[in-house]
Amino acid sequence: MKFLKVSILLFFLSACHKSHSDLADEQMSIYAKKAYEEKGIVLEGSGGQMMDDIKVFTLSFNCYDYLTLEQTRALVVQVVDEFLEQVNAHEKIRPHLHNYPLTVKNVFLMISFRNRLNKRPPKEYIALAYTHQDQIYYSHWDSTKMEASKFCDDFRESFHDAVKIVMQQENMPQLQKLLVP
Repeated sequence: MKFLKVSILLFFLSACHKSHSDLADEQMSIYAKKAYEEKGIVLEGSGGQMMDDIKVFTLSFNCYDYLTLEQTRALVVQVVDEFLEQVNAHEKIRPHLHNYPLTVKNVFLMISFRNRLNKRPPKEYIALAYTHQDQIYYSHWDSTKMEASKFCDDFRESFHDAVKIVMQQENMPQLQKLLVP
């Protein structure tokens, strides 16, 4: 009987404790809802590098609008900024982060662009943007390419440079915190 009571107690205690991956999933879900409501982008996939602790968050969104390079840059910078701010402010997740505070190097963000009929944008618009380490990559869609992937890498810039450009264009001084090395 004593064994049964201890087992039940341990079960309830473990049910109340969230794992680091549960906390990460929760943060990604919370941000996905905010991103959809405020920016109209839809989360298509999430995950990351979370074996022993949380090293990298991966977020993959779709945007149903066609955006220019400038608009895409602003969207990427804003999404990364907001997500980092949200996660870094969450005290329960901090002990599980590989490094605190998280930086852009801890977020792999991908935003693909296609309309509701699943049509990719014309060449003058960005079809895919993603972050890797401290870089942002931008690609357009070339339906005339014979290769399996029709994405053409157009441009790459450092996240730091993108933040500076967005700050100048959008008058967003709150992004200054992203410029800290």
